[in-house]
Amino acid sequence: MDKIGLKHLHRFSQKEIDYKLENYFKFLVVRHPFDRILSAFRNKFEIRSKLTVRYFHHRYGKGIIRRFRPNASQESLKEAHDVTFPEFVKFVIFQDELNKELNDHWRPIYDECYPQHIKYDYIAKMDTLEMDTRYLLTKFGQDGCFDTIPHYLQSNTSSRLQNEYYNKISKSERQKLYKIYKNDFLLFNYTNELS
Repeated sequence: MDKIGLKHLHRFSQKEIDYKLENYFKFLVVRHPFDRILSAFRNKFEIRSKLTVRYFHHRYGKGIIRRFRPNASQESLKEAHDVTFPEFVKFVIFQDELNKELNDHWRPIYDECYPQHIKYDYIAKMDTLEMDTRYLLTKFGQDGCFDTIPHYLQSNTSSRLQNEYYNKISKSERQKLYKIYKNDFLLFNYTNELS
């Protein structure tokens, strides 16, 4: 966030943190945990043209392929460009079982944004983001700005995509994912079902 001129809350003094948490309007955008996992996978491992994806291929992909793909090709081990969704899910479960901190792109919101400690004034959801954005812009007298916002406020993980990917993992793995993201499911009122 620092790259775009915003500072993480932990970069402020405790006095500044307390003031901001007490006086600022705080909102959070959440999404169905299964959407979040799939979106993270697609964004960080499937899209091959972005520089950031190369980082994820090398930072995580090599280890994922080495650990979860028997008889991986030398090209896959070297480039880590073809991590599959089932391999990624196994990796997330494995990391959780080792009590390793998950990357913030697929870490549960409960562990990333601390809704159990921070009293958010508004919680928006990806599946209602357009409506939530209109509400927030209107609340702050900026409703005229809505038409200038690109209309990609929809989730990029349709039910067809969810089924396509989640049909590749076992029921046991899906239950383990539910356990990892259970607080998100419960706190944000999501069901353990695919869309």
